[in-house]
Amino acid sequence: MNKYLLIAVLLVSFSAGFGVQGWRMGEKLAKANLETSKTLQKISVTAATKQRELQNELDKEQARLSVVETEQYAIMRNAEDKTRRLDAAVNALNKRLLVNASCPAHSDRLPKTRTDSSMGERTRPELNPSARPTYNALRDGIVKLEAQVAYYREACRRPD
Repeated sequence: MNKYLLIAVLLVSFSAGFGVQGWRMGEKLAKANLETSKTLQKISVTAATKQRELQNELDKEQARLSVVETEQYAIMRNAEDKTRRLDAAVNALNKRLLVNASCPAHSDRLPKTRTDSSMGERTRPELNPSARPTYNALRDGIVKLEAQVAYYREACRRPD
């Protein structure tokens, strides 16, 4: 019977020791979990703060680009309107498209004989009516490209 009593005492002692040791481990794990939770909370607060700062910077940049875009589109629309008015005036024959041209006095390409078949004496060179739409389209394209370049220059400029 002593043998069984000894086994029972050992079993109860082992169980009690295991229980106490388990409680200690549970307490250590709880402390580790609490520290981990605090660290993760600090990290998330820092990340949220940084995200708000970056979002504010992005909002400011978008607002600046919106103003630049509005200004540049207004400039482009004014230039297009000016081109359309000029085109309408030329088509209504209120204005003429003149070419600023001159012939050099000593040119090897000019014929020796005089040919006045297409222009009268002392008249200014003028665009052919069939060339006017091409000229207007080219001018309109140049206006648009200038406006786009101005926009991209302004958009790419970083505020100081």
